[in-house]
Amino acid sequence: MAINLLPEEIINQIAAGEVIENPSAVVKELVENSIDSGADLIEVEIEDSGFDRIVVKDNGCGISREDLLLAPRRHATSKIKSFNDLYNIKTMGFRGEALASIFSVAKSKIVSNDGSGDAFEISSSDTLNVKESACAQGTMIVVEDLFYNTPARKKYLKSKTAELKSIVDVMNRFCVFHNDVKFVLKHDSKVMINKPKFDEKEDNLVYNLGRDLRGKLIYFEDEISGIKVSGFLGKPSEVTYPYVKNQYIYVNERFVKSKVVRDAIYEGFGTNLMVGRHPVFVLFVNIDPEIVDVNVHPTKIEIRFENELEIFEFVKNSVKKVFEKSDTIKPFDSGLENRDENLENRDWGIEIKKTKDYPKVEKENSYFSSDSQKIFEVRDEALSYQKSSGIRDEGLGIRDEGLGIEKNKKEFGPLGKVLAEYRVVGLLNKTYVVLETSGEMFLLDFHAAAEKIKFEKLMDEYENKNVAKQRLLSPIVLHLDKSEMLSFAENKELFFELGFACEVFGDSEVVVRQVPAGFSGEGLNPDLVKEVL
Repeated sequence: MAINLLPEEIINQIAAGEVIENPSAVVKELVENSIDSGADLIEVEIEDSGFDRIVVKDNGCGISREDLLLAPRRHATSKIKSFNDLYNIKTMGFRGEALASIFSVAKSKIVSNDGSGDAFEISSSDTLNVKESACAQGTMIVVEDLFYNTPARKKYLKSKTAELKSIVDVMNRFCVFHNDVKFVLKHDSKVMINKPKFDEKEDNLVYNLGRDLRGKLIYFEDEISGIKVSGFLGKPSEVTYPYVKNQYIYVNERFVKSKVVRDAIYEGFGTNLMVGRHPVFVLFVNIDPEIVDVNVHPTKIEIRFENELEIFEFVKNSVKKVFEKSDTIKPFDSGLENRDENLENRDWGIEIKKTKDYPKVEKENSYFSSDSQKIFEVRDEALSYQKSSGIRDEGLGIRDEGLGIEKNKKEFGPLGKVLAEYRVVGLLNKTYVVLETSGEMFLLDFHAAAEKIKFEKLMDEYENKNVAKQRLLSPIVLHLDKSEMLSFAENKELFFELGFACEVFGDSEVVVRQVPAGFSGEGLNPDLVKEVL
């Protein structure tokens, strides 16, 4: 079989398959070019989730007439000139593949004005000629009918809602870092993002990540051996999520996905982070470009450090030091008065007994030295619970509305036989139930336990298609970010099947008028409803 040199057109389409995977990849590459041009106003307009049309406009330095002829060609770039420049990359783009790839899979054109007074245009239909045009200083790139000449590529794209969500996520990554740049995103003429410029990074983060984070972020910075790390951490006692959200890592101003850095941050949070919860963080790492390789992946979203262990330990210890400061951890109530709650009125499935089995140990300033503390003993009958079908058992996995002790013995869970050894000592800070055995003490967050029980009950009812519903006298308004709003729109029918009656209420809010019966009542937690949605 003879070996042939591929024509330039096929080479470009192969390269496009690596760089331009979907509409969001087009947006990412073009916005990065706008940032490199020094623009402080970047507007993105898309139609039909980017399938029909993508327009990126900026007020940057522009492109001269001579450079326009080179811009659509492969490996034509103004970012690097020699081999050594590959190890000193300080710009978003550098390979010169993006425009050539886009021109090969879409009907595209570039209109630019470098400030000389004249504007020029070049299109994918004729890359050998430049003609006069009109625009203000800066550059406008129009991309239409993406993958028109590679229809097989369209079959592997996600739904239009998912692709739009991906574009929003890409824009959010730029918005979070570049506080000094105004970003606008329009979809089918509707404004989805309109981020103004901010002087302070924290104000910018609160605007982008949610106003509920104001006052809940901790700024920190650290430096060692030419590696500087800084950023914002969410206070783990005030803001965490049951899923990964609001986590951003930037290395040399570039958004990246780094398992090394992410794992180091989690290790730094340590026991300050509850099991099953995910922290909020925005981390900026500045490092010598020579010891980090950004050329690992075509999209440059993955990187490789020269000494990953050193980076891991440094980031972990930097985050850990933040939480060694006493003012970053939410303190317990300092007053002893009203600290005890009348546990006798709670339906724990237990009975109060006076016992002399436990000698009273007095310790000065100890919470447990209070004479009002009582010792509780679990009833003698065996404790059991019924594990809900198809639901993963976490924690105690107990299924009753009180402590979760079922009175009908149906099935022993993994902890059922040992629960009889536990005794309730008291209530700490009106949040934690103090339990003890003969040799250990445990703290049980009964609010979290109650939420766990409600969730399992809801999943059980959903699987059996018998969800009990309850209308709310006062509807709940939930604030969602753009990405969450798109997820809500895509899964609205599923939420209805779960027992929620919700509707869009403004650009970034959803009003909840009905919830599953187990969620109603005075103790309804809006955050819990939001987490379920």
